[in-house]
Amino acid sequence: MNLMWTIARSSGLIATLLLSAVVALGILSSADMGSRRWPRFITAGLHRRIAYLACAMLALHLVAVIVDSYVDIGVLDVIVPFTSSYERLAVGLGAISVDLLIVLLATSLARRHLPFRLWQVVHVVAYAVWPLAILHGLLAGTDDWLALGVSMIGTLAVGAVALTRVFNHLERRPQEPHVPAESRVLVNSR
Repeated sequence: MNLMWTIARSSGLIATLLLSAVVALGILSSADMGSRRWPRFITAGLHRRIAYLACAMLALHLVAVIVDSYVDIGVLDVIVPFTSSYERLAVGLGAISVDLLIVLLATSLARRHLPFRLWQVVHVVAYAVWPLAILHGLLAGTDDWLALGVSMIGTLAVGAVALTRVFNHLERRPQEPHVPAESRVLVNSR
């Protein structure tokens, strides 16, 4: 078994798990879901630190894929989508994910110098990076069952947090009192 292949696969799988945790924590920290046990600054800090670790694992994954001699994937292939001769679709989706992640990382590092609304709009890109990375792993991976398991764990975690946020938002939304149509006509005609 090739050492670079092992490093590429394991770092890619770890990066996928970490990216799933980053998305889940991002949803938690962006929502009004803090509690006394897990205040927002803890989830936001954990989100940031795990994001840096995910980027480090992704960098290791990319270096190992480029250095590995088993398949011919170059630097341009991991940055420019759909240029790889190996698994063009899978590597292309990974390249798009990498490009978007670079934008996310750059804007996050420059957050203090950007208007908050701009940073927030760009940060929504994370919702595209994560599924693209999941698809990349499923399509490019050679350990199908392991990649499927990691993808399922990440998807279930992110899905559970997203559903919790949606249901919490629906519960907190103030309900308009129901006014019959006849009453609205009378009020508006005065």
